[in-house]
Amino acid sequence: LRGGGGAVFFAVCRGKVSEGLDFADAAGRAVVIVGLPYPNKADLRVKLKREYLDERAHRTRIRFNGGDWYSQQATRAVNQCVGRIIRHSNDYGAVVFCDARFGQTEHINALSCWLRPQVQVASTFGDITRTLSQFFRTNHAG
Repeated sequence: LRGGGGAVFFAVCRGKVSEGLDFADAAGRAVVIVGLPYPNKADLRVKLKREYLDERAHRTRIRFNGGDWYSQQATRAVNQCVGRIIRHSNDYGAVVFCDARFGQTEHINALSCWLRPQVQVASTFGDITRTLSQFFRTNHAG
């Protein structure tokens, strides 16, 4: 990065990089999220948490059930990843969601409120590259 040549850094959602390190300003200009980072359904803790919340929702008026919690965990991980590159109001970065589900209203509405109005759904790889090129030309010049 010091030489100005750029770099690509890979990490996973829920890992130390996606939740604990900041890549503000020129240290990070894009994050690509592939898929939705749901917790492992086979994990006993996940199963028990979902069962407990389903049971509680069934016997009380609380509407938050195991499925809601499970979806919330993926949403939190996504928002944490996005927050690694955009750290303040003058910072900028591109977020690319590589999953058709991010085009669905329920998943867009689960994103941080400042990000929702910026979501653009692209149909082709060419659309994505054109949009990203324009985004970086505009922001780098400013």
